[in-house]
Amino acid sequence: MRPPGKGLHFPILQVPNLAKTRSRAHSTGEVSVMITKLLLIFVAGFVIDLLITKYTSDVAEKRIWRATLFSGLITVANFLLLTVILKDSATDGVFSIMAFAGGNSLGTFFAMKKA
Repeated sequence: MRPPGKGLHFPILQVPNLAKTRSRAHSTGEVSVMITKLLLIFVAGFVIDLLITKYTSDVAEKRIWRATLFSGLITVANFLLLTVILKDSATDGVFSIMAFAGGNSLGTFFAMKKA
């Protein structure tokens, strides 16, 4: 018998460290793109909620054409954002939904404070 450490050496198959691989996948550039995207979704949620408030006001005042215009704008904006959010991975999608909901909430708060 040979003592340990002496004799034939077989190369060991190196398994990549998945934690390091995952961290490299999210470079600084990708993180800044994700943050920018979340901020844009947040702002879009805020603006859409302001449009919804204006739409509701126009419906209450029976301004037919303005309410119709705002209804169409809101529908298009919501579907565009839904398309953007659904293209994300599950985790990124959750963050996008939270950013959109946060923008909607702040938009409601701002509109109610202003009224």
